[in-house]
Amino acid sequence: MIEASQRYATWKIGNKICGFENIELLSHLTVQQWLDGIKFLKQKHPTKVQIASIMAPVKKEEWPNLVRTFNNSEVDAFELNFSCPHGMPEKGIGMAIGTSAEISAMITGWVMEVAKKPVFVKLSLNVTNIAEIAKAVEKAGCNGISAINTVQSLMGVDLDTFEPMPNVNGKTTFGGYSGISVKPIGLRCVAQIRQNSGLPILGIGGISNWHDAAEYMTVGADAVQVYTEVMVNGYVSQESKLNILSGFIAFDCFIS
Repeated sequence: MIEASQRYATWKIGNKICGFENIELLSHLTVQQWLDGIKFLKQKHPTKVQIASIMAPVKKEEWPNLVRTFNNSEVDAFELNFSCPHGMPEKGIGMAIGTSAEISAMITGWVMEVAKKPVFVKLSLNVTNIAEIAKAVEKAGCNGISAINTVQSLMGVDLDTFEPMPNVNGKTTFGGYSGISVKPIGLRCVAQIRQNSGLPILGIGGISNWHDAAEYMTVGADAVQVYTEVMVNGYVSQESKLNILSGFIAFDCFIS
C-alpha cells in the first residue's frame, strides 16, 4: 500500500507562489522499473539528457553497485545526491553526507572507480562552507558539481489548529524549500564554488525564466536545471520561456 497523503506546502503572496516545500521521500518503484522508464524516455526524447540522481547509505558496496546497475542504461550522467535535507539525514543519507567534506570525497572516490559516464555531485547549501565541500569532491575526481539542493525549512503553522504545514495526520518534518525565493542563495553558492573550482557547474534554484538562467551563467554556471517551476506551472505552457532549459530529465533512485 502506498501512503498518498499530503507532502507539499506553498508560501504565497497573493496568488503568486513564492516558495514550495516538499517532505516527499523515496520512490516505491523498483530498480527495473526505473531502467524501463529510462529506456522509454530516451526513445521518446533521444536528444535530451537524462541524469540519474542516486542516493545510498555510507557503505562502500552500495554506491558502486548502484552505479554499475545504471552504467549500461540510457542515462547520460550520474548525479550523486549528497544533499537531500529531509527524510534521510537522520539515517546518515543525503544532507548528512554532504555536510562532511571527508565523507563526500570518500563516496565520490568509490563511484569514480566504476562509473562509465560523467559524475556530478549535488551539494547542499546547508553547510558552513560549500566551497570546501566542492574542493573535496573535485579532488576525489568527480566531473562536475550541481548546486544547490533545496533549503531545509519549516513552511508554517496553522494558527487555528496549531498544526504544522504540510500536515500529515497532525505531524510534519523539516522539508526541502525551493522556488523563486531561493534564487539569491543558489546564485551565492554557485559563485562561491566557481571562485574555488574549475569544474563544470549545473546551477539550480529558483530558475523560472531565461533571465534567471542567464544570471546563473554570469556567476559561473555552465548549464542550469529547472524543477519547481515546471512542477508549479507545467512544462508545455511555459515552453516559450523555458525552451533553453529543456535538456535535462532527472530522477531519484535509492537502494537500501
